[in-house]
Amino acid sequence: MRRFVAFLLRNWPLKLGAVALATILYGGLVLSESTLTWRGQVAIDITNPPAEAAVGTIPLPASDIRYRAPFDVASRLTNGSFVAFVDLSGVESQPGAVSVRRPVQVEAIDPAVEIVDFRPESVEILIDPLLTREIAVTVEEGIIPERLDVGPAQVAPATVTLRGGSTRVASVREAVARVSIDGSAINIDEEVVIEPLDDSGNVVAGVVVDPERVRVRIPVARSIETATLPVRPIIEGEVAAGYSLRPVDVDPISVTVSGAETDVATLGLIDTEPIDITGRTGIFEVDASLDLPPQVSVSGSES
Repeated sequence: MRRFVAFLLRNWPLKLGAVALATILYGGLVLSESTLTWRGQVAIDITNPPAEAAVGTIPLPASDIRYRAPFDVASRLTNGSFVAFVDLSGVESQPGAVSVRRPVQVEAIDPAVEIVDFRPESVEILIDPLLTREIAVTVEEGIIPERLDVGPAQVAPATVTLRGGSTRVASVREAVARVSIDGSAINIDEEVVIEPLDDSGNVVAGVVVDPERVRVRIPVARSIETATLPVRPIIEGEVAAGYSLRPVDVDPISVTVSGAETDVATLGLIDTEPIDITGRTGIFEVDASLDLPPQVSVSGSES
């Protein structure tokens, strides 16, 4: 007994210091791996979905992830340090959309991080059988400027194929190709992305369109205006000495012209090309061409 006491008392300051150091180190280890909470959100992925089925719902992200990790490791963590997923192995596709509840799994990329718990523990997943459907393309031209004539749209291909979950594909009312027609009156000839829209005009997510683009051709021209206008002969030169010019008879006295509305609207009459009467005597007839503005044409003969 004396020997044991003597052993304990021998170098007691050194032994007491060793015990204190061990206590401090143990306390630091415990504190460095105490439970922490990650407040970020980690997207939940779906793995091993059933064949010929689509996932109809996207789970909310995992959050409030409680974990243990050494202090130096915890200080370097980001959202990318965690992965969250739902494994659908063993789930079979059935007619009609069905919901299944499956547990959420959260793992840390760094093996030094131990996951304690998280939210949510499980989620409802909608399993929707795949559906393929053909639908005609609808062209939306938007607001057409005034004084433009727009012809029928030609679409190639005229139909597209929709593929996705049956409930989503069934909710598509129309496949729309949107084009914009401006006042330049330039023909439309372009590739346009197809948008699958529901009854409310919203894009239906999760539906694949094949092909995703179609070519749309639309003839565009300025509006054609017609008008019946009097003909005015343009006379040049002087008749022979001793003669005078009497009123000129014109046949026809009017013509019908057509052209862009802005061009026709400025016309009040149609002049002939200049008629030279220099040295003329007596009554004579002459065929005179009409002096028409560019882009304006006359119905029938121009003389």
